[in-house]
Amino acid sequence: MEKRAIGHLEVILSFIIFISAAGFILYVFGSSGNERLYDSSLEYTYDEVIKNISIEIQVYSVIINKSAIPSGVVAINLLANLNGKSVGVIDDSGAVLPSKIGEAGIVYVSSTNWVNSDLIKIYVGEDYTPYLPALSASGLTVDEKYYKISSVIKKKVVSEQKVLILNNSYWQDYSSVRDYFSLPHRTDFGFVVELSDNSKIEAKKTIPVGVDVYSDNKNVEYMKDNQINSAVIEVQVW
Repeated sequence: MEKRAIGHLEVILSFIIFISAAGFILYVFGSSGNERLYDSSLEYTYDEVIKNISIEIQVYSVIINKSAIPSGVVAINLLANLNGKSVGVIDDSGAVLPSKIGEAGIVYVSSTNWVNSDLIKIYVGEDYTPYLPALSASGLTVDEKYYKISSVIKKKVVSEQKVLILNNSYWQDYSSVRDYFSLPHRTDFGFVVELSDNSKIEAKKTIPVGVDVYSDNKNVEYMKDNQINSAVIEVQVW
């Protein structure tokens, strides 16, 4: 009878030890599993935010024979399809130059207010605001003795126009944005764009007290008013 009681006690103690060990393992690995889930969600969400606020631009560096231009306006053939695109042009000092897109990949640039510079940069993209008043270039033809394209690069920059669109959608219909990003319904997100002048564009719901928040921030090139500067974008998930 005593041996049987001891046997039952050993079974009960073994069961308790097993349950305790299993609970400890589930706690440890469950916690790290949640961290891995949120880490992967953060990386994915950051990529989705950046993808939806970025545009691809082409930057043409062009050397101009300014003193030889008879009309004050030069016609430059970029040898590219510019349909649906717009341009911004600056000289080497950063001054914005009057410009416009013509037909067949031609960009017209005024040289009348250049500041001691024979190098210009032509930025081509979808979110550039056309220069106003519109540049007059009637009858002007391309003559390659007035210019030389020295380099062309493609890169992606964050566009403030697209940031404002996403920000507006976030506050108007957050659930649709989250579904569009294909985020799990138990995962929430927000983002903040801090510009070089310390101003911010913030799309972030109130975070419940006691919830773990995972965040990442990176420096990006940021286009605002046809100018490209630096900004920091932070994305949070919780």
